Amino acid sequence: MLVIVYDEMTPSGKYENYKEYISESAEKWVKNRDNGYYDKEQIINWYESDDENGKRPMDLFPDVIDESIREAIYLTFEKFRYVEDPDTMKNIIMKNFESKKEYIIKRLESEN
Repeated sequence: MLVIVYDEMTPSGKYENYKEYISESAEKWVKNRDNGYYDKEQIINWYESDDENGKRPMDLFPDVIDESIREAIYLTFEKFRYVEDPDTMKNIIMKNFESKKEYIIKRLESEN
């Protein structure tokens, strides 16, 4: 999925790809959260930790997308922790992202 995001050149195209990537991530987090596979702290630790090449996943994203990912983590693991249906959580995250569309696109334009 990240390859598609980086291949997209326009800010609005990147916005659409990031929206899909983040909402699909939240869908997966719900499944794994509810089966006890991992929790919020494990997600954040993975996201902020160096991989075998010394790169952190968080460094792959522009600042505005990093903020959106962190917000999606908060929404999934705290604010809407009672939501058990992965598709419902995906829609919540997608609508939250869409509510900030203009702001995100402007930030993506300025971060190019």
